Amino acid sequence: MKRNSSALRSIPNATLGRSQVPAAMAIARLEQERARLEKERAVWRAHESRVNGRIQAVDAQLAQLRDEQPVEKKRPAAAPAAPSAPADPHGGMVFEY
Repeated sequence: MKRNSSALRSIPNATLGRSQVPAAMAIARLEQERARLEKERAVWRAHESRVNGRIQAVDAQLAQLRDEQPVEKKRPAAAPAAPSAPADPHGGMVFEY
C-alpha cells in the first residue's frame, strides 16, 4: 500500500497530532478493505449457492437415470475350450502322438 504523503500534509497537525495521522488513515483504509471483502464474500456465497443448486440438480438427474437403467446381467464365463482331439467313445482320452 502506498502512503499518500500529500494527504498527510493536508490534515492539520493541530486537529490530529502528527503521530496519530498514519494510525487514523490505516484504520480508515482497513475498514474500507474489510467492507470490500465483506461484499466479495457475499458475492462468493451467492455463487456457491448457485453452484450447489446445480450440483443437486445434476445429482437428481443422475439418480433418475440410474434408476431407469436396466441392471446388466453378468455374462457367464466363457465355456472351456473344446479338446482338439475327439474323445474316446468308451470314456477315455485320446492322445495324439
